[in-house]
Amino acid sequence: MVDVYERAKSECAYDARLFKTMVLTMGGVAAAKKLLSAPRIQSGYENLWMLGRLDITMEARILKPKYEDLFEPGELKEARIRLESVGYDIKKCYG
Repeated sequence: MVDVYERAKSECAYDARLFKTMVLTMGGVAAAKKLLSAPRIQSGYENLWMLGRLDITMEARILKPKYEDLFEPGELKEARIRLESVGYDIKKCYG
């Protein structure tokens, strides 16, 4: 998850310090679970969407086969819903 932060910063000039702090404090999986269970989509996701970079969101990352076993089916479903609701092709997560 720190890579999500670093790519957003280096590739998009988007500095998601709160996300990085959360990941370093809680760990990547716990932070992702907390964000997925939140009643509202986070501003970082919205910012990356506006920048056309949903490919580097936490939601896209957890759908990758090497990470999906760390999450419950409902959490993966929420990530897919968030991405698909704005037209992102989730097949890109598996490539």
